[in-house]
Amino acid sequence: MELKIGCKFSKEFLVSEKMVNSFSEVTGDKNPIHIDDNFVRGTILKNKIAHGMLIISLATSVIGNYFPGRGSIIVSQSIKFHNPVYIEEIISIIIKIKKIELNGWVVLDTICYNSSKKIVFDGNVVVIPPTFSN
Repeated sequence: MELKIGCKFSKEFLVSEKMVNSFSEVTGDKNPIHIDDNFVRGTILKNKIAHGMLIISLATSVIGNYFPGRGSIIVSQSIKFHNPVYIEEIISIIIKIKKIELNGWVVLDTICYNSSKKIVFDGNVVVIPPTFSN
């Protein structure tokens, strides 16, 4: 695939309770806002939410598997979170090529929406695409 400024790719994910619990086990992040129904009812959230880094990991899975694709290497990432993702919510991740550097590295705009069409996070990722070589 030829990479051009403006090219984009999107993918939806269902953020399941199993995903959140597995992420919690792997990372050791057992913050009760992610895993404890009784705890979270007493917070402003009212319902459990996914780990922010789980959602970012889904975005990086898009980069590494689909766009730019297998073999991509993330060099840097800048993220701003705006809204939570609740358990069993469908999210949409959109990756768009913002710039292609002289060295072949690609700057990607990333944005994620929740099922209410609110922005979950946005930011930029710098990637060495899989076709790049010295």
